Amino acid sequence: MIESQRHSYHLVDPSPWPISGSLGALATTVGGVMYMHPFQGGATLLSLGLIFILYTMTPGPSGASLPSS
Repeated sequence: MIESQRHSYHLVDPSPWPISGSLGALATTVGGVMYMHPFQGGATLLSLGLIFILYTMTPGPSGASLPSS
């Protein structure tokens, strides 16, 4: 039985942050385009996208933290 398979490269653990950052970037882009054109709700979507990106970037209690010296 193989309990632990060894690799010559580093495998990282799956993380939800890349997809959440991508969705935030998409919402920011679409919201920006909607804001620059006369579409209703563009400013709201732009704001939500920026908030989502900032939330993705800030370390939380369960997220990555800065290494202590």
